[in-house]
Amino acid sequence: MLSLAEVEESIKAEIDIDLEGKGFLSIRGTARLCDVDYGGLAETFRSSCGDKPSKLAKKLIAAKFKPWSFSESGVPDLALIHILKYYAFEAGERVKPLAKQMCEVLIGVGARKWMQQIKGWEKQKSSNDSVALALPQNIELADKILSIGERLERLTRERLNPYLAQQIKDLVGNLITETNKKILTPSSEQWHGVVAVAERMGYSVSIKGTHNRGFLGAWIRCFYDYLGDKQDVRLCNETQQEIYVYACHDTDILAGLQKAIVEFFQDPEPSLALKAAGWFKRSRKPKLEVVISNG
Repeated sequence: MLSLAEVEESIKAEIDIDLEGKGFLSIRGTARLCDVDYGGLAETFRSSCGDKPSKLAKKLIAAKFKPWSFSESGVPDLALIHILKYYAFEAGERVKPLAKQMCEVLIGVGARKWMQQIKGWEKQKSSNDSVALALPQNIELADKILSIGERLERLTRERLNPYLAQQIKDLVGNLITETNKKILTPSSEQWHGVVAVAERMGYSVSIKGTHNRGFLGAWIRCFYDYLGDKQDVRLCNETQQEIYVYACHDTDILAGLQKAIVEFFQDPEPSLALKAAGWFKRSRKPKLEVVISNG
């Protein structure tokens, strides 16, 4: 019988915290907290992009999450409580006492703070944190751009083309940057997703097919995970979502990324190589029982 501290230690390696403090728990770690099969949970998330999403997948989609992306990004801290609640109270015969106990813990402290405490994460201050940014000198132009964006959003019933929405944000962002360029510290870092790097190398990365972007991302995470595990919100597949980004300003990392991309496209069936490496392998973790003491 494991204590809460022992449970936390057992999933510590499965947690990632981004620069903003957002927590992400691997599907494997999430399955352990819910006391369910890892492979079954992964399949539940994958069903969210199919014709027959599971009850849990529908619940997450309704809460504005993208379960189909969890295999790449991990389970966001804010989504974790929805998953625990499902297995604690809504899963019928598959209700799990462990999920209920963990639910009580996370409701008390908050999933994000809980993950941060386990990882010992503290916000790092940047040179721009204490800088008060001024409004754009051409504030009227910025207001007009934002007003046009809001009007288009209403006209399209909140289904504005994501690329156009991104351009509107970039235009206003550029106006703010131009006004504040003397007080902002420039950065020479270049963080790019693997798809962007592959396309710059001349490869066509499709959404479906033998060499789709999902398999490409998995290839890097499976065979070249040492290249980094930083995540950022980017425009991907026409939606803003968490993706892995790599330090392309580092020549060694960029070279490794390019090598991995070439190998991926040279392999006639990359999915078979991923399967052989155990990427899709279903595995079971021993059941955990949590004892939460007040001492």
